This record gives sequence, C-alpha cells and structure tokens, in this order.
Amino acid sequence: MFTVLAEQFPDLIPFVTWLYNNPSELAFGESTIMSEEGAQQGDPLGPLLFCLGIPPVLSELRRPFPAVASYFYIDNGILICEDEGILSI
Repeated sequence: MFTVLAEQFPDLIPFVTWLYNNPSELAFGESTIMSEEGAQQGDPLGPLLFCLGIPPVLSELRRPFPAVASYFYIDNGILICEDEGILSI
C-alpha cells in the first residue's frame, strides 16, 4: 500500500504515515485490542488505501493463473474463469 502510495501520491505519505504510524486501541467489551495493521472499519481513507494496494496483489495472482479474470469494486471482488481455464489450474 505504501509503495503504491509513494509512486502515485507521494505528497500524501507524511499524512498517511502520521495517521498509521501508531497502533490504535479498539474497545472490545472489557478488553482492548490493538489495531496494528490495515485500515479500521469506517476509516474514510480505508477504501482509497485498499484500492491502491490491491492491484499489485491481483497482478501477482494472475501470473500463475492467466485464465482467471478478476473484477473488483473497492473490497468486493469476483474471480471468473471459463471451464477450460479451471481445468488447466
């Protein structure tokens, strides 16, 4: 995510680093959970950061499985393949 952010929106790096540099404390009943990775639910920057980070992951997945197509809208995705493509996997 930070690699793509640095390539496409380098001016945002200081701001995003400031936001994500320290873990956040999340209340869970009587317990506290440290949120140390990824965006939190409801974070307005979460969808943008996810959308920046997912294309390189999908590109890596396509290398061994070129017959598989992927279609995403933010974090909702689907993988599609013809019957013949599945047999070759």
